[in-house]
Amino acid sequence: MLKENTRWLTLVPSVEKKEVALTKMLSTVLKDKEKIEETIDELDRYKRDALQKTWEKVNGYVSLNVPCELSDRP
Repeated sequence: MLKENTRWLTLVPSVEKKEVALTKMLSTVLKDKEKIEETIDELDRYKRDALQKTWEKVNGYVSLNVPCELSDRP
């Protein structure tokens, strides 16, 4: 039993170092995740703005040209 306790005591510092390293990596991953989510949100805003502008241009073009074409028909 004493031999097992001694072995465990030699492993503790190594396990503690690994825990600290993993905690640091987790912190880094969580920060990166937040930055990625912010970037995705920003790209979604750009996409919505571009679609809205395109919709407005197409809608303006259609509203100006389609009535003329329709009125020329018999």
